[in-house]
Order: sequence, then structure tokens, then C-alpha cells
Amino acid sequence: MADFPLDKVSKKELLTVKHDFLAGTDELLAAFTAADIFKQWYAPAGWTIQDEHFIFEPKIGGRIQLLMKHESGPNVFAPVYLRFESITDTLLEFTEAIAGPDGQPTEQEIGWRLRMVPGTVVTDDGVGEGTTLVLELGPLPASVHEQAASTWHESFASLEKVLKPHN
Repeated sequence: MADFPLDKVSKKELLTVKHDFLAGTDELLAAFTAADIFKQWYAPAGWTIQDEHFIFEPKIGGRIQLLMKHESGPNVFAPVYLRFESITDTLLEFTEAIAGPDGQPTEQEIGWRLRMVPGTVVTDDGVGEGTTLVLELGPLPASVHEQAASTWHESFASLEKVLKPHN
């Protein structure tokens, strides 16, 4: 897609996070395209997705819109505005509109690209057939890469727990 935000991102503004799962590509795809699964793992520790603000439309041009509230208080919240750009068996692309101070989406966008690569993986549970998930995000300033990567690893650990009963 010609104007997808990741297409013009410099290497220093591109965050790449990889995670191995003992799960198939179909299970990982469902984690991003099935609302009931997505809600179980997406929010980082201390945050909850508010049902009354949850919109989930898994189709090209569809959106995921949600509001997360933090356990520290009712005025600590994080809105998320995603649009599905591409959906295949092994690739998902989203555009995220960054929320402004008023909580509404702005013109500033970040691209998400998720590649699911089947093969042999190594996890805390051992070595086996599974899928490596490669997440690319950008443009993101290098100053936030470490914290963003840590948050994604935390969310992926939650996703592992959600997928475990299905393995």
C-alpha cells in the first residue's frame, strides 16, 4: 500500500520485536482478529480494556478502537485507534492513529506490521513446531524503543498464557 506508515520509516525509527510461540499461524492470526481472544491478552499489566468503549471490526478498513484504564485511578486511561490495512494468513498490517491530549485520534500515525513465520521455535516450554511473530512498529523515536519493546514482550507473555490451553 503506497501510503502505509512503515513504507518510509528510517531504521532508527523502526522498532522490531520478535517472539516465538508454540502455536500455529492460525492461532496467532486469531489473537489479532477475534475480539474475545484479543481482549484476553492485549492490555499490559495494570490496565484493563473497557467493554463499553470496545469496537472490533476485523476486515480491511475495519477498526479496533478501545479505551484502557489503569488500576492506579479512574483518570488514568489510554485510548487506542487501529485500522486494519492488510489481513492474510501470515501477515497483518494496522495503522494506529495516535491519541491527542483530549483522547481523540490525531493525524499522527504509526504503522504496525506483524509477520507470522512458521517453523521450529524455542520458548520457555521447550523446542517445537510453532511460529515466530515479528512485529515492526514505526515511526517511533528511538528514545521509546526500549519501553515499547518491554511492554510488547509483556503482552506477548500474556498471549502465550491465552494460547497455552489450545496447544
